[in-house]
Amino acid sequence: ELGNTTSEIVSGGEFIINIKRDGFSLFVKLFLGAFLSLILSLSVFYIPKREFDAKSSISVGAIFAAVGNKYFVDSNTISNVLTVADIINNSIIFLVILNVLIMIAQRNPNMDWKWLEKDRNAVKFSLFSMTIVTLGIIIILV
Repeated sequence: ELGNTTSEIVSGGEFIINIKRDGFSLFVKLFLGAFLSLILSLSVFYIPKREFDAKSSISVGAIFAAVGNKYFVDSNTISNVLTVADIINNSIIFLVILNVLIMIAQRNPNMDWKWLEKDRNAVKFSLFSMTIVTLGIIIILV
C-alpha cells in the first residue's frame, strides 16, 4: 500500500464552434428604423417651403427615430468597442442632421446656398452624401 494519497486525473479540451447566421434578416431587423428615419428626413424636401412647421416636425421625428434606433441596437448588442452597428447608426444620424441643416439653410436668408435652394438639388446632394457614406463604410469593412 502506498499510503493515503489519491491522484486525480483532469482532462482538458479546446473546441471551436463556427456559427453562421443569415445576416440580411438581422440587418433588416436592426436597421430598418434607421433607414426609415433617413427616408423621412428626405421627405421634407417634397413639402412646399411655405409649410416650414410641417417640415420641421417631420425633421424632429426623423431625428428621434434615428436616435431611438441607435438605442434599440445598442440594447441588443453588448460591446464596449466601436462596432459596425455603431458606424452605421452614427452615419445615419449624421445624414439625418445634414438634411435638417439643409432645410434650415433653405429657409434662412442669411445663408446663401443657391444650388441647395432648390429641393430637387437638396435631394440629389443628400442621396450623393448617403452614397459616399455607404461606400466609405463598405470600404472600411472590407
